[in-house]
Amino acid sequence: MEGRLRSAWRPRALALLLALVVGLGFSAPGEVRAADPPPGRFLEHVVREGETLSGIAQAYGVSVGALVALNGLADPDHIVAGQRLRIPVVSRLEGPAPLPAPLVSVQALPLPAVQGSTLSVRVVAAGPVRLGGRLDDQRLAFAEGPDGYWALVGIHPLAEPGCHVLTLEVADAPAHTPTWQACVWVVEGAFAVQRIPLSPALGSILADVAAVQEEAHRLRVLFAQVSGPPLWRGPFAWPVDRPGDVSAPFGDRRAYGSGPATSFHEGIDFDASAGAPVRAPARGRVVLAEDLWVRGKAVVLDHGQGVFSGYWHLAEVEVQPGQWVWPGTLLGRVGSTGLSTGPHLHWEVRVNGVPVDPAQWVAGEVEAWPTWAGLWQRALAPRWPAHIPE
Repeated sequence: MEGRLRSAWRPRALALLLALVVGLGFSAPGEVRAADPPPGRFLEHVVREGETLSGIAQAYGVSVGALVALNGLADPDHIVAGQRLRIPVVSRLEGPAPLPAPLVSVQALPLPAVQGSTLSVRVVAAGPVRLGGRLDDQRLAFAEGPDGYWALVGIHPLAEPGCHVLTLEVADAPAHTPTWQACVWVVEGAFAVQRIPLSPALGSILADVAAVQEEAHRLRVLFAQVSGPPLWRGPFAWPVDRPGDVSAPFGDRRAYGSGPATSFHEGIDFDASAGAPVRAPARGRVVLAEDLWVRGKAVVLDHGQGVFSGYWHLAEVEVQPGQWVWPGTLLGRVGSTGLSTGPHLHWEVRVNGVPVDPAQWVAGEVEAWPTWAGLWQRALAPRWPAHIPE
């Protein structure tokens, strides 16, 4: 199981780590730019036609001077297509001004922030504090853990590569320092293009534009809610018995029929026999269990902290809204209802309404109540709200 788990997420993430880098930092107060990196860690970039050194430096979040020195360039204005450049890695988070009291430190992991990934932001403070924040327009919901405050950020699969401003809002800080900002560099994901043939029956589903839009709006409102603190512990489990049978990975760009690739796959599709069990990956509460127009028979779980998971195209639904579930609870059975070409399970995870790669959650690369002695350590259990049934 672990081998399949890691094969689903790590190859993509490792490939991106070898090709792209995130820089985080600032120069003068108010000016967002990437800081120069520490020595010893490098990537390689092959120059493409029309690229400039300044553009490459900006894309990777490093200074032109660092690239000139590292690559021994005599003329920074003269680089050619096919030329190989060493790129230094930057992975620290800094702001243009000191952290406002009582904040002590801010961390964001894992980096780089890949399209479609989940980023954990952890804040340590010297005392109690009321925290808010956002990444661009995405609001952050902070929870208090045993060793600090933390929030999750969903990096949209179509997010523009480059600098995205992380803003922390300290409600108890002095009036002259109410916020603190840093630059989170988002890098491209390795996504393919998938073309899906449309039968007349499937085409008729998409042809009802009003029904499609109404369903999308309803789910968008549902996924944007933050009902309370996190309900899950540790990594998620796979919802199917054979997680290695993936027919469509997360994030691939999608084209229906002969049309252009105008959308992307918001989850993972698993090949499975009709009637195969679909189980809850983590603790949560059922907030939707019904037949939808596009997604067929569907279940949505609320895991707290703005995290939801969805299960589409089921043949049968075995839970009811309001029901509490635990890892392994039977949610339903694999089917082919709604916009589907055959029996399979579509599984997706949302963070603050943003679709993110579920495989990262199974791989243990998203922390709940982290100890942060190391990204993968989970030494301390969460404080469970009293109203949640054990």
